[in-house]
Amino acid sequence: PHNLAPTGATNEFVLTLPKRQKTFDLVVVADDYRSRSFRVVVTAAPMITDWLLTYQPPAYTGEAPFTSTQPDIDGLEGTKVRIEATSNLPVKSTGAMMELMDQTIDMSLVDGSEVKLAGEMTLTKDGTYRVKFQDTQSRSPEFRPIHHIRVRVDQPPRIEFVSPALPEIEWPVDQPLTIHGKVSDDFGIRRSRLVVGKGDGEEVLDLEKGGPGETLGRLVVWKERLTPEVMKGKPGDIFEYW
Repeated sequence: PHNLAPTGATNEFVLTLPKRQKTFDLVVVADDYRSRSFRVVVTAAPMITDWLLTYQPPAYTGEAPFTSTQPDIDGLEGTKVRIEATSNLPVKSTGAMMELMDQTIDMSLVDGSEVKLAGEMTLTKDGTYRVKFQDTQSRSPEFRPIHHIRVRVDQPPRIEFVSPALPEIEWPVDQPLTIHGKVSDDFGIRRSRLVVGKGDGEEVLDLEKGGPGETLGRLVVWKERLTPEVMKGKPGDIFEYW
């Protein structure tokens, strides 16, 4: 039972009930008086119940699209993300949007659905977002959780020469020279070249791995042994490699 509090007006009392999730019956009792039973129908407040996020990574990564059911966003810079949010109640066809820190993105009903909203964004920087909408009775969600956006930056490829390790060396003209290098990238390498040339512009070696439509993986290793016959050098010649 709950006690009613007087409002100050004659024969007027009030009762404030905590949030109720289910329909319930109400009876008012005062001394020997007992009212008839009243049914209070509790209707659900609009809220997002399900999420489906579809990620489309940048084409150069070679990564396939993938999905997630988590509303927090985590992806590579330049990734396109389609956010599909499902409400527990039919949604108004206008006015829905994603509110980011510095902009808004319109959302629209998914074709053939009264409860699914969809919108798209391209990842450019970290931030947050939340979804704003109303149900068909013009009621807004009581709570609109804030979701996080984490954008990962694609690092440039890294080139490392293991041998020769120094940027400038002296080498006997009658001895072979081994060039050992590594190329790495956090998302994969499509093409890599090793070029050796004389300082006067004459090309000694030009090798290539990979090409259009190929993926070499995240690490490419070069190890080439250049004999004096290939180098065709003489004392005082300057060779460059890259």
